[in-house]
Amino acid sequence: KNYTYRQILGMIAAVMGGYCRMTRDNQLEIRNIMGGTQYAVLSDGMKISSETSEVITIDSVAYESTSVENILVGTGTNPLYISENPLIDNMEDAQTAIDNIYNVYNNFAYTPCDIELIMDPRVDEGDKLYVDNTEEGDIYSFVASYKFYPFKKSSISCPETSEIDVDFLNNNTRPSTPSGGS
Repeated sequence: KNYTYRQILGMIAAVMGGYCRMTRDNQLEIRNIMGGTQYAVLSDGMKISSETSEVITIDSVAYESTSVENILVGTGTNPLYISENPLIDNMEDAQTAIDNIYNVYNNFAYTPCDIELIMDPRVDEGDKLYVDNTEEGDIYSFVASYKFYPFKKSSISCPETSEIDVDFLNNNTRPSTPSGGS
């Protein structure tokens, strides 16, 4: 098939439980949310919106495919959904990849939320956030996507697991396939 370099890199990174991006130094990097930097964010002047203040713990990985059987690793309560990857064409490869992704994300706990704040420009997709003393209590989350505006309020989004879907081809930019800040 005719895949772009971006799609191929996305497939490779996703099998590793991550995503590809170009750094500010113009270097190709494969990251995942477990390896991101943790930032403490002050809650002063911040607007936080959340459907729930409940902490969500990723406890499973679900792989849906037309070329191999569907796979669920873990309990299935709060899964990370993985879409079909053209690099995986047999059950053994699929199981190995999903087990690896499960080992990366299992027991990752976060609070889904959208935050408006004056943002540190070093914050990037995949970074973890800690916000204390909010009305909802302390919040541990991660940056799934963001819009950065210098010297004014920026926005950060972190969805619930039902909205996180790793798209290996990067056809559909979704929260877990970061598209880069703007």
